[in-house]
Amino acid sequence: MENKNIHTERSRNIPQLRFPGFEGEWVFIILGDLKVSMCKRILKEQTSFEGEIPFYKIGTFGKQADSFISKNLYEDYKNKYSFPKKGDILISAAGTIGRTVIYDGCPAYFQDSNIVWISNNENLVSNHFLSFCYKNIKWNTENTTIARLYNNNLKSIKIVVPETNSEQTRIAAFLTAVDKRVNLLQKKKAELELYKKGVMQKLFSSPLLGGDAAGRGGIRFKNDDGNNFPDWEDKKLGEVCEIIGGGTPSTTIQEYWNGEFNWFTPTEIKNKYIQGSQRKISVLGLKKSSAKLLPKNTLLFTSRATIGDVGIAQIECTTNQGFQSFLPNESYETEYLYYWLILNKKKFLRKSSGSTFIEISKGEISKIQIIIPCLKEQQKIASFLSSIDQSIKKIGNQIDASREWKKGLLQKMFC
Repeated sequence: MENKNIHTERSRNIPQLRFPGFEGEWVFIILGDLKVSMCKRILKEQTSFEGEIPFYKIGTFGKQADSFISKNLYEDYKNKYSFPKKGDILISAAGTIGRTVIYDGCPAYFQDSNIVWISNNENLVSNHFLSFCYKNIKWNTENTTIARLYNNNLKSIKIVVPETNSEQTRIAAFLTAVDKRVNLLQKKKAELELYKKGVMQKLFSSPLLGGDAAGRGGIRFKNDDGNNFPDWEDKKLGEVCEIIGGGTPSTTIQEYWNGEFNWFTPTEIKNKYIQGSQRKISVLGLKKSSAKLLPKNTLLFTSRATIGDVGIAQIECTTNQGFQSFLPNESYETEYLYYWLILNKKKFLRKSSGSTFIEISKGEISKIQIIIPCLKEQQKIASFLSSIDQSIKKIGNQIDASREWKKGLLQKMFC
C-alpha cells in the first residue's frame, strides 16, 4: 500500500490510513452482541499420543498437535455440542492471550475454555477482516495466576469496523498479502537453516559418518591450485585452544563494579558475535577475582547449567564462572571452531555432571577429541558457513522489517 493511494483522515471513527474510494465513519460492534462458544471438555484419559483426530491444547494452539482423540468421539461431540464452522476465528483465552487461528474446516478438536471462538454474522463483518481486528485489540483479562480471558471480558470489548463489506474485503486482502510475504520469508529462512545444518554435518563428519579414510569431512574443499588439502588430524581440544575459566568479584564491594571491563554471564550468549555486557567490572574487581581478561576473538563457551552456548567476543572481556572460554592457538581458525562447537554440543553434555546443576570441567573439555583440517581449509569452511549465516541474517532482517511495517499499518488502518 503506497501513501499516494490512501486517504489520510483524522476522526474518531475514521482510520488514519484508508484506501481510496471509501468514505464515511466506521461503525461500532460490541462483541457481547455476538455469541462466545467453546468445545465440550475432553478429559485427559480420552486423549492419546497417537490417533485419528488432532486435539489442540493451549500449548499447541497454532502449532502441531501432540495429542489425539478417536474419530468416533470427535464425530459424537462435534454433532452434539458447540463446534466452530469453517472460517471461524479461534482465540487463545489463557496464558498468551489473543493468538488467533482461522479454522480451516479440517478435522480437529480444541480445548474447552482455553480456546474459544465468537459466532459471527458475516453480513455485518467478515471473519477474514475480523481476524485482523483481533490482532489489534488490547485484550482485557482477569488478574489471576495465569492470565485468562473470560466470556465477560470478551463481551465487553468494542471494535470499530467499516460499514461496507467491500472495504473490509479490501483491507483483509491487502493484509493477507503482507502475511503471505512474511510466511514466505519465514519458510525461506527455515529451509536455509536446514540446509546449513545438513552441510555442517557433512563438513565435520568423521570416516564413520561419511568422511574419507583420512578423516576428511563428507564435503571437501580444494586449495587455490585445485588440489586436495592435507589429511585432517586427530587432536584434543586442549591441544587446539587455551581453555580459560571465569570468575565473579564480590557483589558486596562497590569498587569492584561499574568499571571498564565487559563481564558476561551465560544468559547473554545468544548470538554468534558478542558485543557488550549488561554489567562491567573494574580493574580492582578483575584483580580481586578469578575472572580473566580475554582478548578479542575468544570463543565464550558456557560450561555450567546451560552447556554449549557459544559466541565470538568482539571486544576484550571477562566472564563469570559459568564459562570455559577457548583461545585458539595460531594454527586454528576461531570461526571454524565456533561452527564445530555448535554441531558437537552433545559431546560436552555427555561429559557433564552435577547434582544442583550440571557443568563440565576444564579437564574434561581439554580431553574431547576433534578431527581438524589445516588452517587454510578451516578458513575456507568457516567462510562458506559464514556466507550462509549472512544470508539467514538478511532474511531475518527482512522478516523483522515486514512485521514492523505491518504493525504500523495495523495501528493506522484500524480506528
